[in-house]
Amino acid sequence: MFTLPHNTVVYLYKEAIDMRLGMFRLQGVIAQQLSQPMAKGCFFLFINKPHTLLKAVWFDGTGLCLFCKRLEQGQFSWPQTATQSNEKWVQIQPSALTLILDGIELKKCMKKAWYEA
Repeated sequence: MFTLPHNTVVYLYKEAIDMRLGMFRLQGVIAQQLSQPMAKGCFFLFINKPHTLLKAVWFDGTGLCLFCKRLEQGQFSWPQTATQSNEKWVQIQPSALTLILDGIELKKCMKKAWYEA
């Protein structure tokens, strides 16, 4: 299981992107589309059109890291909020990233009322 500290900031790029792009071209997309600079510990997620390949660009404070995961079967679940707004980026909780990577369907999940308070 992949876990992150609770103070990690995770951004999803809502549109499908060409996965031939490397970390420097993806960094360019981040710089063009996101109004704030890359901060230490931020994850930036990108997905391909069929939702079978996910790339994450992470800035650890000393340099860029590129992580990639390709599914053998099925598709990654993209959060419902990613398709409802006009923004190109959506911020999610680190726990949601863990669920995405573990193959959990986020569209059918919801937080309990006591947890949201």
